[in-house]
Amino acid sequence: MTTNRRDALKNALISAAVGIGAAGKSGLAAVGDGTAEPKPGRQVVLYGVRWQITSQDLNRGELPPAGIRMLVRGEIFDKPSGGHKAGDFFATYYRLNTPGKVAPHEPGSLELHTFVFFDGTLTGSGVANSAPDSEGQFAIIGGTGRYHGARGSYQARQSHAELGGSGTATFTLTLI
Repeated sequence: MTTNRRDALKNALISAAVGIGAAGKSGLAAVGDGTAEPKPGRQVVLYGVRWQITSQDLNRGELPPAGIRMLVRGEIFDKPSGGHKAGDFFATYYRLNTPGKVAPHEPGSLELHTFVFFDGTLTGSGVANSAPDSEGQFAIIGGTGRYHGARGSYQARQSHAELGGSGTATFTLTLI
């Protein structure tokens, strides 16, 4: 029996994460492992495809200078290939350093992510490195719908097609 709001929200998010992707289900429920009682700190992996980055401030083929604003979008799946669609992804992306002007491990972008699932959204924020295939640690700062009150963090690996990458992404979420 849940005795406080924090436990109730945590149990709601965990319940969302353990459902198997039946017809009409999406979001974290599509990638659950089916266990009845997952432990706090459980990891969920989501895979992005058709990863695109655009900006009305850049010409096609131009590398983004520091300060440029961009939009990232893609689709989220439960497996790297041949899986079920779990949702869509959108992000605002602000370039911190011009590519090639700093080491790949230096901060490259400030990003605000929104994962849009059938049953709600998750929002995350953080900084990714300046490598062509960027990596970063992000905080889950909230959610809506079934993910209301969500907390945790995740590692994001993004390979933007327009910046010479494969157009894919991987997100490893740790829910608390």
